[in-house]
Amino acid sequence: MKNLNPQFLILGLLTLFSYTTLSAQCEDQFLEAEICEGDSYTLPSGDEVFEEGLYEFELTENGCTYTARLALVVKPHTHTMESRCAEPHEDPGTYQTILEDCVIHVLTLIYHPPEFTSLTGCEGEVLTYKGVDYTEPIFNTDIISIDDNGCEYIEQLNIAFVPKMATRSLELCGSEVFVFQGTEISEPGLHTFPFNNNSAPCQDSIQFNVEVLEEVVIDIELCANSPIPEVGPCEVLNISYRESDVINIQLCEGEPFPEAGECEILNITVTPQRTGTRTYETICEGDSIEWHGMIFHEPTTQAVVLTDANGCNYQDMLRLEVIPQSECLTDVDELGTTDITLSPNPVSSTLTINLNGLTTADAIIYDAGGKLIDSMKNITDGESVDVSALNDGLYLMVLSNGTQRQTHRFVKQ
Repeated sequence: MKNLNPQFLILGLLTLFSYTTLSAQCEDQFLEAEICEGDSYTLPSGDEVFEEGLYEFELTENGCTYTARLALVVKPHTHTMESRCAEPHEDPGTYQTILEDCVIHVLTLIYHPPEFTSLTGCEGEVLTYKGVDYTEPIFNTDIISIDDNGCEYIEQLNIAFVPKMATRSLELCGSEVFVFQGTEISEPGLHTFPFNNNSAPCQDSIQFNVEVLEEVVIDIELCANSPIPEVGPCEVLNISYRESDVINIQLCEGEPFPEAGECEILNITVTPQRTGTRTYETICEGDSIEWHGMIFHEPTTQAVVLTDANGCNYQDMLRLEVIPQSECLTDVDELGTTDITLSPNPVSSTLTINLNGLTTADAIIYDAGGKLIDSMKNITDGESVDVSALNDGLYLMVLSNGTQRQTHRFVKQ
């Protein structure tokens, strides 16, 4: 056996030690962890897990890869409960605080709002409330009370004492009699009776303060069917009725209605506004025309206000044209007694020619100045002529059958 070089021996031991240490680090590892219910655990890989169980993953450290196993335990929460009165600087409510080892502390701060208490006692007696005796009425008085949780709160207390005797004021008119519990009361003064009031147990009597008023008779005259006025205390109406007068009134349309007097009934008839007439006339130079009692011989437009049979006013208008003597056409009646008519007159669009017995006729239309406007041949009875294109004004139509003629005026408007 050869002797080993000490240097090689030491190197070999160090190599064996390093190999043993490295082998120990590369062995699989078993880990344990706890979380609270609802929390998460982050694995070395960065993944988050929430459920209880065994999780396996690989890790690499110092160039060595090994398998790690994690046993994750999920612990349920436990609760601790606490209730107490809220301090003035604290807001009432329920608050949760998470403590160690999955413990949740639940704190309830209690606040009792102010209360309002109204009590009624009998006059002359003692009313006891929460250990305190009261003999006088109090109004909106604050007292400190303790609730079932031991918390202080403000209670606003009102106490009223009902008198044992009820009082009533009573007015009687003249000989009027008031009956109470079978007793008649007709005299002024105080009248007291024993009385049990189920709605007010404190009361054992009632007192009437009676005042007798003088009865007043009021004479009044009313129209038939008038409403009866209201009366005051101890007033009696002595009513006489008067028949109403019917007054017939004729009014023109647009006139204001008069007001009826006392005990008057107005029977009003309204006459519709009458439409005035518009008259268009033409005369030859040197002639004249009479219209509503006035004589005109110059061109003019006149208006006059007239009164109809009902006394209502209306307006008539006249438009007069004067034709120079040289251009004036004289009306002739050479067609015998034939009653030729133009309708409607005045006309706005269509003019109907009624020959009344003639078979046909020729027609010539002139304006008021004698200018030829239109001519038509062989017009028959009832034929219509369109004059809508004519200007408004007075026109002459000359009708002839070759040997005889008639001249008629019409107004275009």
